Amino acid sequence: MTADSIGAADIDPSGVLPVETAAALLERLAEELAFVTAGSSDGLLPVNALMMDLEHLPGLSTAGPLAEGLVVARRWLDELLDGEGLFTPSVIQNLHAWHDWVFDYLVARESGRPMVALPVQWRLPVSAPPQAAVLPTAPPTVARPPAAPPAAHAATSAVAEADSPSFQLRLPDDIELLREFHSESLELLRSIEASVLALEEGSAGPDVVNAIFRAFHTFKGSAGFLQLEALRDFAHQLESLLDEVRSGRLAVSRRVIDAILAGADVLAACVVDVGHQVSGAMPVQPIRMAVAPVLVLVRRALVADSAPEVESTPNPTPTSGIVPSDGPSGAANAIQLDRAETFVRVDAGKLDALVNLVGELVITQAFVLENRELKGADNLELGYAIRKLQRITRELQHNALSMRMVPISGLFRKMSRLVRDLGASLGKQARLVVIGEETELDRHLVEQMGDVLVHMIRNALDHGVETPDERVAAGKEPMATIRLTAAHAHGGVLIEVADDGRGINDGAVYARAVEKRLVDPHHDLTREERLALIFLPGFTTASAVTDVSGRGVGMDVVKGNIEALRGHVDIATEMGRGTTFSIRLPLTLSQIDGFLIRVSGERYILSSAAVRECFRPGPQSLSTVHERGEMVDVRGRQVPMLRLAPLLGLRTPAATAQTGIIVLLDTGAGERAVLVDEVLGKQEVIIKNLGDTFVGQTLVTGGAILADGRVALILDAEALARHPVRVMPVRGDVA
Repeated sequence: MTADSIGAADIDPSGVLPVETAAALLERLAEELAFVTAGSSDGLLPVNALMMDLEHLPGLSTAGPLAEGLVVARRWLDELLDGEGLFTPSVIQNLHAWHDWVFDYLVARESGRPMVALPVQWRLPVSAPPQAAVLPTAPPTVARPPAAPPAAHAATSAVAEADSPSFQLRLPDDIELLREFHSESLELLRSIEASVLALEEGSAGPDVVNAIFRAFHTFKGSAGFLQLEALRDFAHQLESLLDEVRSGRLAVSRRVIDAILAGADVLAACVVDVGHQVSGAMPVQPIRMAVAPVLVLVRRALVADSAPEVESTPNPTPTSGIVPSDGPSGAANAIQLDRAETFVRVDAGKLDALVNLVGELVITQAFVLENRELKGADNLELGYAIRKLQRITRELQHNALSMRMVPISGLFRKMSRLVRDLGASLGKQARLVVIGEETELDRHLVEQMGDVLVHMIRNALDHGVETPDERVAAGKEPMATIRLTAAHAHGGVLIEVADDGRGINDGAVYARAVEKRLVDPHHDLTREERLALIFLPGFTTASAVTDVSGRGVGMDVVKGNIEALRGHVDIATEMGRGTTFSIRLPLTLSQIDGFLIRVSGERYILSSAAVRECFRPGPQSLSTVHERGEMVDVRGRQVPMLRLAPLLGLRTPAATAQTGIIVLLDTGAGERAVLVDEVLGKQEVIIKNLGDTFVGQTLVTGGAILADGRVALILDAEALARHPVRVMPVRGDVA
């Protein structure tokens, strides 16, 4: 092929090519190549990562000389990764020349000039065309018996001789490389799991199979580079299984899915142990791998291409899976390996320390600005400097906090594996639907919510979702739906866990609680109070103890963890239709934008997100309603009213309805009018933990240091809205 014979059609039939992104990646690749030296491993992993980014760019790896060029470069790098992991002079020279060729090719294409052909010495043999590096157009679910026994069979048998091979870390010599390997491998394995589950669902295309294969290949290369031979060899077995699938010799069946997921679990457990040894959490010792059961699954999957269990339909119906409800299916994009944007990994402890320091800076700034001499100074330059200091501090605070905000998608997608595996073990069919997975909240909240969602989904599958036969008898589809939803609401985040199962019988819950002597049988409870009994320690409706439920431990932990995060949980259920748990959480545990109020001489803070309005009630605004307590008229609506002073146990006389201010709260629990003495203003405050001082109560969620150095308690608006109102006549009020 000559330069004159190459056209734009050789790049991509659609003509779509992100040239700017490709150029940026090539520039970064040039920077890395400038510092590599023969006989050294420095720079090999970054060069490999950048090459993967190029391979996954649309239009750059699908057809034509560029695709062949990518295969050539990948062959050079794989030889290094699978070998000693050291750069050689010939590979360095080839990579430099390859970089220049790709850059010239793209420039020629954009300018309309004849494009430079792939150098003859790099050409692949006819028996290995560039398409061999990408998935064939035939669907992966079409099984074709292999012409010869796959090479993976022999390799698997060889490794199976050792039930639990082990590998040893080279510490402290490789500590930095192992830290990078730990974080990147966990990311790869999470992506693999999400993509495999999408593949099982049946909506994934051939590109996802190829992406999973490349992810395992990258993992194998990194393990080999660090001389973790047992880890590398096991990853090779899984890679070989996937190679049979992507070549079309093996169908995507339940056996294949189970083998890949089980193998990824083993790798993940090993990577976690790597992290523990690197951090010093566990002693440095050989890490053993329980590979024998997985290799049995791999062998069964490899010989199952002619078995009846092979699923040969293009879109098999899964027993469980994950379905993103907003936008197109995310299966094709489940593997996220695009590193075109620049990211820097920062230790979470350092990030938390930065946020704390910024919080101290904000408090110190408030001290300075409240200084009497400074406030009385008449100096234009000083005033300008103060305003600039305030603006910079505010922006610094917002930016520091935004760095701790992460999307909840990672947490949601972890639940898909739980739905799949637990549904299968219980003999139930269920799919997971996620909504609002792009919603962001504080990293600490996301971490703490993991166990909460696990408990709630296990509870939904075990108690809420019926068996397929029961669902069909009830006129439902055999496959149940569990829905995870996240959205911003009332200045916080609303997370809902919903199922379309049998619902909760509050009468049965009450009877069970009485039977277990958790409540007084003579005490009458409302429906909401009966449903809330499931959160009592020791409560369970299970008749027998299993590995899933029955011990009465779980939902009480759920409520405790949510309340520890300054959150609340509500239950909505309908018999035969399903149950929804609504969890309301703050956006962050670090700061709030609040209203400073005064009650009986003491100052408190209410989140401004929960405050709808403030007003002084008129003479005819207050009334008393039988069994509903005091009410205040708000433009024709009767809203329950709370007097904060007696509620907080303050003995100093408080303002009356004529002299006080009504703060109208609007929360997820409803509206509530709160009577206070004075509203002092609005300001951002840094939340401080009060330790065990206020354990056992729900009205106070933290404290804040004000400009004068005194502490103001932060009141929970949601708890105030839920608090029962009582008639508290105060002398001087008009009722």
